[in-house]
Amino acid sequence: MKTPKLCAVKGPAGEEELAGLITYAVEGWNIAFMDSDKQKGEKLKQKLADEYNIRINIINDQSYQQHIEHDIEGFFYHGNWDEEEDVDIYWGFIEGKYGGVNHILGDSVA
Repeated sequence: MKTPKLCAVKGPAGEEELAGLITYAVEGWNIAFMDSDKQKGEKLKQKLADEYNIRINIINDQSYQQHIEHDIEGFFYHGNWDEEEDVDIYWGFIEGKYGGVNHILGDSVA
């Protein structure tokens, strides 16, 4: 099975970035973002399921699963873009899991 491409958000995930993630998920891409709002990952997952019938795994630092149940993954890291350690963890996971990013949304930080 071919690994889908990854679209990641660089900087806080505002409405424009979340809309962009939805667009890429609809096209079959994996998606990733980090935000200090714990609920954003679940809200995005629910919106994709309800409006687009796309089921994704939301993986994060507490619940990463090796077994993938769906074709598309969504990586949400609960962290703060002002904290160097959080930024390093976010980009480190992306590099380790996906080998890098194919497309970046936003560019305000890091």
